[in-house]
Parts: sequence; C-alpha cells; structure tokens
Amino acid sequence: GMHDAGTAVRWLLGYVTAKGWLVAAWARLGLTRGHNDGLDDEYDAWMLGLRFGKIFYSKHNLDIFWFLGAGYGHLRHRVSDVPSPGAAPDAFLRRDVWPFDQRPGVDVYKKSGWFDADVGVLVVYRFTPVFNLVVELSGDFVAPDIAFNIDVAGGLAIAFP
Repeated sequence: GMHDAGTAVRWLLGYVTAKGWLVAAWARLGLTRGHNDGLDDEYDAWMLGLRFGKIFYSKHNLDIFWFLGAGYGHLRHRVSDVPSPGAAPDAFLRRDVWPFDQRPGVDVYKKSGWFDADVGVLVVYRFTPVFNLVVELSGDFVAPDIAFNIDVAGGLAIAFP
C-alpha cells in the first residue's frame, strides 16, 4: 500500500543544450524520521543520480522537460502500526492461533533500495533571465528492496545565460 515517506529536499544541477537536451546531476535527502522506538537508529534516506531529458514544450518563458535517470541510494517510507518486534511475546500463547493479544503497534521506517530508476517532468518558468521558478514531478523506483516513490518539489533556480 501507500505510505508517507516524510519530507525530503531535492537538489538539481543541470545544463541545457541549444537543442533543448537536459543533462543533470541530482540529490535527494529525506529529512523527517519520526519515532522508531529504537528499532533502527540509523536514518539514512538519501539518493544521488544523473538525469537526461528533453524539452517537449517551450512557449514564451515556460519550458517543460521530460527526463529519465538512474541513481544510487535508498528511500525510507513509514509503515504504520506494525507489531513491535521488540515486544516480548507471551511464552504460553501461540501467535498463529486465534484469539491472541496483539503486540503493541509501532511505526517503522522501512529502508528500500540501492539502485534507483528515475522518471519525471520538470517545469521551468523563466521570470527573469537569471532567476527561474521550478516545479518537478519525479517518480523513483528503487531495488532490490523494492519501493516506488513520487515527489513533487518546487523551488527557485539560478540560470547562467
């Protein structure tokens, strides 16, 4: 199912050729951790990668790119209210026989990935030759511990015409 991955930031450093091709390096860092009850004290939700794309719409001061990319790193996503593996089971009660008392529930931040395939759309509005507004819709598919992530990010870009 779908789970909240928390707040993340994305950085993009790119170059657009005269023919509208995009070559870029990107990074993603997950910021929010939540409370893990000591189940996993290492919260390392980061990815780095490269993207290649092309302008498919350009009119006035608006450019829209599609992009594909690949990266390295992993995601963390919150899985809510799972039985706590740290809770001591009742030695006299089998957990596979009904009725039973549930172990207390906790939120766990599941680690996924190492390899990332990235696809998305980048919208750039050039309100001055130097300063631009950017909105990005990016989907990340990470493996071998599989997860799919969708980020919507916005920000300010600086261009060097």
